[in-house]
Amino acid sequence: MNIFHGESLEVSNLIGVIEEHYGVEVRDKGSLDATASNAAHLLKKLGRSFGGHPCLWIVENELFYPEVGSIVGCAASRTALLSDAGLDGDFLASEALHEVGHVLGLPHCRGGCIMSPSASPWGPWRSLPGLSGPSKG
Repeated sequence: MNIFHGESLEVSNLIGVIEEHYGVEVRDKGSLDATASNAAHLLKKLGRSFGGHPCLWIVENELFYPEVGSIVGCAASRTALLSDAGLDGDFLASEALHEVGHVLGLPHCRGGCIMSPSASPWGPWRSLPGLSGPSKG
């Protein structure tokens, strides 16, 4: 799995968390410019640019999804987006694990697992059809 991020974000701890939780190798691919905030456009760009390889792109700006509004993260196919705008390290790690789970094919679950829909104010948007896999709850 490849991880891209904003220049100012330190991701070594986050990479370790993802590798330990899912047992996958995560490669830090460095900075990608994300001046846009439209999650739909960024997901398409990431998917086209990296030919279906699993990717997580952490952007520094707030994300929005057309006709939905602000979101923390979303995933489609083998790519995921996550905004670190205003998130503390633990919440960012939790959201990253959730979105990487979708990239690896996991659906939402019920109860207290990492794939439970988010408790964040943006949680309901993450379970929209076509964004992050089928909702289980």
